[in-house]
Amino acid sequence: MGENDLCGPSAVFFLCRKFMTVWHGLVDTDAICGDDDLGEAHVTRLYSWGSRLFSTGDNWLGTAGTGCCDSFDRGLAWIRLPPVRAAYRRVWAWLVDTSRGSYAWGMNAGGRLGVGSAEYTVDRPALVPLPCPLISADAESDFILTAGGWMVAGENTFGQLALPDADPAPRPTHVPVPDVGVTVTSWLTHHWVTFAWTDGGLMACGHNACGQCGVGSPEGRVASLTPVMLPPDVKGRVTKVAHSQSATLIVAGGRCFSCGSTQHGELGLTRPQLLEADPAMGDVYASDDGHPYGACAQTPVEVRLGVTDCAVCDGLTLMLSDGTIYVCGDNSTGCLSPDLPDDVVTPLSLPLPPGVTPTRAVVGPGRVYVRSPGGWLGRGGGEGWVAIRDERRVAGLEAALLSTVVHIEG
Repeated sequence: MGENDLCGPSAVFFLCRKFMTVWHGLVDTDAICGDDDLGEAHVTRLYSWGSRLFSTGDNWLGTAGTGCCDSFDRGLAWIRLPPVRAAYRRVWAWLVDTSRGSYAWGMNAGGRLGVGSAEYTVDRPALVPLPCPLISADAESDFILTAGGWMVAGENTFGQLALPDADPAPRPTHVPVPDVGVTVTSWLTHHWVTFAWTDGGLMACGHNACGQCGVGSPEGRVASLTPVMLPPDVKGRVTKVAHSQSATLIVAGGRCFSCGSTQHGELGLTRPQLLEADPAMGDVYASDDGHPYGACAQTPVEVRLGVTDCAVCDGLTLMLSDGTIYVCGDNSTGCLSPDLPDDVVTPLSLPLPPGVTPTRAVVGPGRVYVRSPGGWLGRGGGEGWVAIRDERRVAGLEAALLSTVVHIEG
């Protein structure tokens, strides 16, 4: 192309093709978001162009990696890093593998990022001193898979890191697996409890004051990975674990099991069911309607069949079964129905608008959300179902269901 062709058709075609190539190389990674009630999401997205990484959206808790934590969208910003290979979404943080090591930034509560800093937020990429090459990172926990095995950093007060020592681990530390030959494939950590998916079944450790680990132990602290005591006739792998501060729901083989505290009926279990599972609960106080106030199930008890998805938060439980939403637990705000009691012990079907077929369920304090092919619906505060069209709230709900990693092309 000669200098006289700079404004000709061939030049226009060349520039357009170049522009399209640049934006074709921008790979949208997972969003990171969420707040206490899933109502006003803070969302940060990462993009790649070749081996360079960019962020856009909120910089709440330093998730944009550009310094100056705030919740304002500052547009597309370049994150200064060596050539990037992969980006892993974590809980309010990112872990990025580069040609010169691994870097992390975002929320650093208890030193969970493993960068050696005690600051609550790390707003720029900081080197993670991994002794072995990074393989992957778990999105729903602080565990990192390296060529030398799983590693983790942060606070371990309740044993949630599966480390025998209760002291914090400021740097990535190797996680011992108690059974030789057992391989951990993924993790979930929430409210100081950790669940591990292994080829030998589901295991747990951490805070167990209400039996929420489901390991059948009355100990308040489970310091090492221990098998979750699902019934021996359960067929198929565990497909979902939903966990709140004191209650756990487990979906396996199309069956739903629950353990932990049933203060508001969130386990979906009546007193006879609990007594059948553990006769020692005979001295548990129960009201006239059979509500087992104060009871704790230390081993998982079956709630119902046919469950494919579930969610639990602050005493409120949702279960999705055969296209129907079943609910139980805390109804003090009327989010389930103003006509139901404050505590719903037995799971009840929640009527949906005509033509709505739910595919996923999400719950926040006093709020219920379902996703259908037509979009998101929500209800709370005694109101009926409302279509959610706020882009920020939709982004928050969608990001809560995202996968772990996007590999960088090029």
